[in-house]
Amino acid sequence: MDKPMQLTDWAKENGVEASWARRLAADGKVPGAFKQGRDWKVKKHGDKVPLSEWAKKRNMDPSNARKLARAGRLPTAELQGRDWWINPKDHPVPKRGLGR
Repeated sequence: MDKPMQLTDWAKENGVEASWARRLAADGKVPGAFKQGRDWKVKKHGDKVPLSEWAKKRNMDPSNARKLARAGRLPTAELQGRDWWINPKDHPVPKRGLGR
């Protein structure tokens, strides 16, 4: 994974004012944001999205998506700290072989 970026850089990339970004980060609404000393940093995740966001777009309960990820049925899902991240184009692998 890449080095974390400054929250102010994240704010510029996402079209948010820095003061608003700090408030969002403090409320836990910026994925991958953490405080380092007096500064806020944001972990980069490349093209991956939070698993809960991926599940909501597929009308799936996030807890079921986490179960699939733990079972290894989401190939690109990875656990980073306590958060799951996944490629937005990933699909669950069938539990068994192709049906007959």
